[in-house]
Amino acid sequence: MALIPYVDPKSAPQEVRKLLDVLPDLHVFQMVGQAPTLFGPWLALGGAILATLELDPLLRELAILQVAGTVGCEYERLQHGAIAAGVGATSEQVTLLATASEGRDQDAMNRAFTPGQRAVISFTDQVTGPGRASEAEVAALREYLADRCIVELLLVIGHYFGIALLAETVRLDLDEPAQMAVVDLAAGATSDGQ
Repeated sequence: MALIPYVDPKSAPQEVRKLLDVLPDLHVFQMVGQAPTLFGPWLALGGAILATLELDPLLRELAILQVAGTVGCEYERLQHGAIAAGVGATSEQVTLLATASEGRDQDAMNRAFTPGQRAVISFTDQVTGPGRASEAEVAALREYLADRCIVELLLVIGHYFGIALLAETVRLDLDEPAQMAVVDLAAGATSDGQ
């Protein structure tokens, strides 16, 4: 059970209630709804991350799964494992990223991921581990990604690192994976807003 109660949609402020009415029924939304002035902007950032980046969606999801593995966040791993599969990740890739970096079979990593994907995973591991990637890691990543995509990747890492910390700290109860519902909702909101 979560250490902080989920927002009750019936007694929540109107702006929170309106947002919860259109979102998938997930504990993460009910928890962040406890911060009503941040809820809408937080959803907008998350929606932009899921629907408007130049960064390839598969690379985005591999990075999110690496964040979940680093923090040990089962909630994020379950939700984004399903999304990763929805954007093309193999079950082997999802399984490999569920284990801690130190315990991974490097031969299996080399077989399962392209060099560019491994560069994203390694970069994410460096950023979320010691908190700063080396110059060599940034240079290696620039062989595969444009500068814009690297900045987008860093923002993805930061956003999902925050969600993982929130989920683990308040002990979010696990939900069944929403599959692509959140991504589809974000894509629809983006196309509606243009």
